[in-house]
Amino acid sequence: MKGKLALDNVPATATDRRNVFLVADAYPTADNRVDAIYVRDQAMALSRVGRVGVAVRRTYSPREWFRIGRSARQASLHHDAGVEVYRLPRFVPTTRSDWLLRRGNRESVAAGLVRHSRTFGRPSLIHAHTAAFAGHAAVDVGKQYGIPVVITEHYSFADRLITQYGRRLLDVYERADLVLAVSHSLADRLRACGVTRPITVLGNVIDTEVFGAAPLPERVVPPYRLLCVASDRAVKDVPVLIRALYYARRCLPVECEIIGNGDYDHAREWVCALGLDHAVRFMPAVSRPELARHMADAHLIVSSSRIETFGMSLAEALCVGRPVVATRSGGPEDILGPGDGVTVPIGDPAALGDAVVEVLMNPAEYDAATIARRAHQRFGTRDWVRRLLGLYDTIKTHDD
Repeated sequence: MKGKLALDNVPATATDRRNVFLVADAYPTADNRVDAIYVRDQAMALSRVGRVGVAVRRTYSPREWFRIGRSARQASLHHDAGVEVYRLPRFVPTTRSDWLLRRGNRESVAAGLVRHSRTFGRPSLIHAHTAAFAGHAAVDVGKQYGIPVVITEHYSFADRLITQYGRRLLDVYERADLVLAVSHSLADRLRACGVTRPITVLGNVIDTEVFGAAPLPERVVPPYRLLCVASDRAVKDVPVLIRALYYARRCLPVECEIIGNGDYDHAREWVCALGLDHAVRFMPAVSRPELARHMADAHLIVSSSRIETFGMSLAEALCVGRPVVATRSGGPEDILGPGDGVTVPIGDPAALGDAVVEVLMNPAEYDAATIARRAHQRFGTRDWVRRLLGLYDTIKTHDD
């Protein structure tokens, strides 16, 4: 990129943090409504108090460039409830060149910045979601054009990427003006990998207009209804959940609905082996309002993950007023407070099953209205935006 971008002459001051340009590696689409849904949630939350655009950066190798088709290769602008979403694909001659990849990502983000500025004026901040690879491009563009950069780390395996990319990725965190992590466990892992600058923990925002408080369904026995929101990935460890259900059913009549994308072949094998066909139902991912209805119909939300950097579905469940039983996989330790549920060791189906029984047998200790009220205060849009804007205000502009 030579010269300066044609940005509108709108100054960014330390007290005006309501024109924000987000950078991400993914954003929900019509075909995948849950892809990086946390980025959309945060964009929607910020749009209630300011002007927000989102650049979805993406580079393609020659083979990918021709495979995706002409329409996918073209830059696009999508209006999403007041947020402008810029999809700006870039061709790179080879993905084996770090320099070419970095240049392609930088050009993609810069093009989005120009579009954002034409609509909203020069942004006061660039806020990237994850250091690799959105953050890398964001700090390059931000430093070149004098715009402060915030990075929020979400990625469950950020420590593995740091091990892979070493100093190059560590420098991304160091060059940012503010680094956030969505849980204390993730912040600790980043520090252990060599990130030396301060890291502030700020969890994800929950749309409490969608995930509003709902009274518990009547406890008609049988059965008690459990809900798990988890894609078919090894890290979600759904087979452990199936085995935990088997243990829980020794004491209580329970059934479980599992919502997420995938075939769940391994989990289904356990369902058949344990004779739980009538007690387990698999469903594809659903819209957020549909998910909120499923949560309202459940007595308890369960997670068996090995790693959960935050745990969106768990925070959403609390906002609905449902208790949670989850493994100590990172995020749940931040999310669950006294009276919200129980955490258990990772990979222990007997402990998970026992905790399910414990919560269901002691409903007075897990009041739905109380759970929802606390969760709305912690994760609801108004308070979350207030906390984020307060963090933005700690940043000095590059002109200060």
